[in-house]
Amino acid sequence: MHRPKSSLSLRDSLANESKKNNGCERLYALSTAKQMEGKVRREEIMRSNLPPPAPFFKTMPLSQATDMYDRSMIHLIHKEMKLMDAAHEREETYKSILIPDSGNE
Repeated sequence: MHRPKSSLSLRDSLANESKKNNGCERLYALSTAKQMEGKVRREEIMRSNLPPPAPFFKTMPLSQATDMYDRSMIHLIHKEMKLMDAAHEREETYKSILIPDSGNE
């Protein structure tokens, strides 16, 4: 048969249970700092794994774009002319794609 617990054993079991809870709470309190450190580290890792924002390109006026293109082409032609002069001094033929009739000298 099943007998009900006496009031003394019930008090003892409640006291033991509260001691167990106190021990758990004490251990949990010791680990809260570590838990916060872990949370901060996880957040840092998540932020570092995010892709960088897309670069912002501002638009350029057409007149400024054509001026830039013209300057770059002039620079490229001057470079090709220098390469042609250097090849001529070495008595080699240099065929430039940019300057027509450059290899027919």
